[in-house]
Amino acid sequence: MTEPKPSATSVVPAVDRSGEILAIDGLKVHYKARQGKHPVRAVDGVSLQIRRGETFGLIGESGSGKSTIGRAVMRLVEPTSGRVHFDGKPISAMSRRQLKQLRRRFQIVFQDPTSALDPRKTIINSLREPLEVQGLATPAALDRVDLLLSRVGLNTSFRDRYPHELSGGQKQRVNIARALVLDPVLLVLDEAVSALDVSVQAEVLNMFAALKVEFGLSVLFIGHDLAVVAHISDRIGVMYLGKLMELGPTDEVLDQPLHPYTAALRSAEPEVVPPSDRVRHRILLTGEIPSPTHPPSGCVFHPRCPYAQEVCSTTVPEWRDVGDDRWVACHFVTSVDGHPHPTWGSPALG
Repeated sequence: MTEPKPSATSVVPAVDRSGEILAIDGLKVHYKARQGKHPVRAVDGVSLQIRRGETFGLIGESGSGKSTIGRAVMRLVEPTSGRVHFDGKPISAMSRRQLKQLRRRFQIVFQDPTSALDPRKTIINSLREPLEVQGLATPAALDRVDLLLSRVGLNTSFRDRYPHELSGGQKQRVNIARALVLDPVLLVLDEAVSALDVSVQAEVLNMFAALKVEFGLSVLFIGHDLAVVAHISDRIGVMYLGKLMELGPTDEVLDQPLHPYTAALRSAEPEVVPPSDRVRHRILLTGEIPSPTHPPSGCVFHPRCPYAQEVCSTTVPEWRDVGDDRWVACHFVTSVDGHPHPTWGSPALG
């Protein structure tokens, strides 16, 4: 559950965070617009938790705010409001010195494998750099570099190469190895395979699944491809225009979407079968994603939702727990025999 916010007249009760490695409560990240008085609401009140040892997938269209959440978790961007707790510690309240020490325990892999590497450094020097920055470049730690190279499928001949001598997939393997050098417990993968060829994506995803188990990692996996995110994630959060629409176990979110936006994403997934054998009906969304400087009133999805009613345009739906470890922001989800059920129907599922 979301941790309660403190007030001037009440004491915040203790919240058991022992099962969580990351807790995000009411996170907002607003950017000042270049023109106009209205800020860009990149993230607008998101709450979620990542459990120890799980892979949490965050999915949404471009501009939905998912990458901004990843950067806010790393404090590469400063939150406008809200709280981020890593392993029970409030990241947003830390000094730069405290944050530097804590960053040994959480790392990020970015989308573009080329720009993430210094073209003037050899691979071995790029891998050693985090150890040197943290003052941990001991002989034993440096030996770990060669071990990690082998773990990501690169032999010692890559040690003295430069980034331009590697393929895109090889560069991303180096970036993953570098993220693991400091032995973190949480890894943020921000579109980490989207720039790779499909065959290479599969290799990197399978390699990472093995590394996750070997190193005991918790993962925030950010992507826009539902099939890729679902392949690797234990739970999924679906974002739209800076807000979470739905959250729950991967299989359940895919089999029975509770939010119309999730159902539309699910219906857009290609099926490798003849048209006559397809079981899903495509939900076609009309119009464009609204501007994050002027989000719609009520539910931000209502201008494109085929099931929207008057209440959707006037009242913001509550982000609520609807049972079975499912969360949703939709007025038309009820509980039937203790299980969540969308009353708008599920045409995406046939």
